[in-house]
Amino acid sequence: DPSSIAWAFNIRGGDVAHTPLALGFVILAADGKHQLFMDQRKFSRQVAAYLTQLADPHDPGEFEAAVANLAKGGAKIALDPVLAAEKLKMLVEGNGGIVVSAP
Repeated sequence: DPSSIAWAFNIRGGDVAHTPLALGFVILAADGKHQLFMDQRKFSRQVAAYLTQLADPHDPGEFEAAVANLAKGGAKIALDPVLAAEKLKMLVEGNGGIVVSAP
């Protein structure tokens, strides 16, 4: 959810007209090794420097593979049942991971 990304990383964007949201995906890890999947060309140097202190940056196209890799290791992956796409649940379960409902 773009508003959750804005809240978690205190960032704003201009990807959605009339709304200060940046589109992307995030894997928030319990161990603190967060992964941010956004088009990095949109970041100024200052924003990129700030974000790399909080998360490892990745191309948005790498998100599904990252989720699948976590699931293959048998990871428990929390998804909000209201906000997360059903495709994510299928991706996790289809690769051996466990979905934890986390509103």
